Amino acid sequence: MDPIFLYFIIGGLAGGFLCGLSGFGAGLVTLPIVLFVGSPLLAAQLAALAGIASQIQAVRALRYGLHWRQLLPIVLAGIAGIAAALWLIPPLPIDIFKFCVGCILIGYSLFALALPATWRFTRRYPAGNLAAGLLGGLAGGIAGIPGPPVIMWAALQSWSAEEKRSLIQIFNLVTLSVMLALSAARGRLDDDFIWAGATMLPAIIIGAFLGVAAYRRLNDHRYQQLVIVLLLIAGITMVIPN
Repeated sequence: MDPIFLYFIIGGLAGGFLCGLSGFGAGLVTLPIVLFVGSPLLAAQLAALAGIASQIQAVRALRYGLHWRQLLPIVLAGIAGIAAALWLIPPLPIDIFKFCVGCILIGYSLFALALPATWRFTRRYPAGNLAAGLLGGLAGGIAGIPGPPVIMWAALQSWSAEEKRSLIQIFNLVTLSVMLALSAARGRLDDDFIWAGATMLPAIIIGAFLGVAAYRRLNDHRYQQLVIVLLLIAGITMVIPN
């Protein structure tokens, strides 16, 4: 088997599993793995594909927690961020973007670990929701990973694990779908994407199925700990050069 195939399969399996387990992580894992063998543009597109496929598979695990009045402004801000990144912002070198996002994730994770376990926001902050959604959309349009700003914002809220997971999954699913649709409309999805995506897709679905099975064993406290640890690991991997 061509070693390139292995990178796509491993990236899809790992990304799908983490997304099924935590509600996010597909793009954060897939992006650095694919960058070993693919261009920055292809890596961002495959990160988006991994996020969409694993979210569709994992979203079936949701039973409660969908509060559309709270979710809709964040999603709409994310779509605006996606459009701005694709049409208005000049292309940013993926290595610089990865390093910046990685530093933010590491800093936030260390901050969250230092906070008392019971400290969370108790009031609603609509402006914070919009800012998190907009920043997530910008990150999704640049590198196919819209989750980090919304994940960090949700982790500071006094919501249940189900509410946080619901928000993260729906946000990622919608914004990544918009990102790929707009990329296709601009003619940016080429044969390399189709070939690599077809290779990754079965691995993503299998990984997400296994991750959902593991998620059902987590309570709210363990879910919160898992999110922080995964963000820390993702940040470290993103600041390490390929």
